[in-house]
Amino acid sequence: MKEQEKLDEAEYFYQRMIVEQNNQLYFKYNLSAFLSAARSVLQYAAKDVDPANTPSARPGAKAWYDCKITSSIILPFFRDTRDVNIHRSPVSPKSNTTLQVDDLFHAHFIDHVSLNGQAPAETPPPPAVVREKELKPPPPPPEYKFTDWSGTEDVPTLCRKYLGELEQFIKEGVSLGYISG
Repeated sequence: MKEQEKLDEAEYFYQRMIVEQNNQLYFKYNLSAFLSAARSVLQYAAKDVDPANTPSARPGAKAWYDCKITSSIILPFFRDTRDVNIHRSPVSPKSNTTLQVDDLFHAHFIDHVSLNGQAPAETPPPPAVVREKELKPPPPPPEYKFTDWSGTEDVPTLCRKYLGELEQFIKEGVSLGYISG
C-alpha cells in the first residue's frame, strides 16, 4: 500500500503543477515535491524486492524490478532528475512564454459621476452610465522543458507519462506478488 500512497501523493503534486503553470515559482515547487513523491514509489518497491532488506522477498522479484527500470527510458530519467534535485541543485526546467499581441484589444470606459445628484458642470450627463470592457483571453501557460530530456515532451506531458508507468509498475508488481502496492 505504501507504493500506491506515494503514487497518489505524486498525482496530487502533478495536479498542483498543472494549476500553477502560470506561476513559474509555484510550478517549480510542485515539480520538486512531485519528483520526491514519485521517486518514493520505486524506493519502497526496491526494498520490497531485495532479499537483503526483505527476507521474505519472492524469488525473481529483484530481477523483475531491475528489468522494469532498465527497459524504460522514463523511470531512470526521473530517478536521476530527482537525485539531482535533492543532492546537487534544484531542478529548474526551461520555460518558454508565448506573448500574444491582439490588435482587437480595446478598453472603453465612460463614467459619469454626479455630486449630490447634479452632473458636474463641465461634462454633459450621458443618457446612462456605460461600462464596456473587451479583454483578450489570458495567454497560454509557459511551456516547460527539461533541458536534459532528449524527447519532445514538455514537463507536464512527461510527468503524466511517468505517473502512467508507475501505475503500471505497481499493478504488475502486486499481481506478481513482488510488492505490497
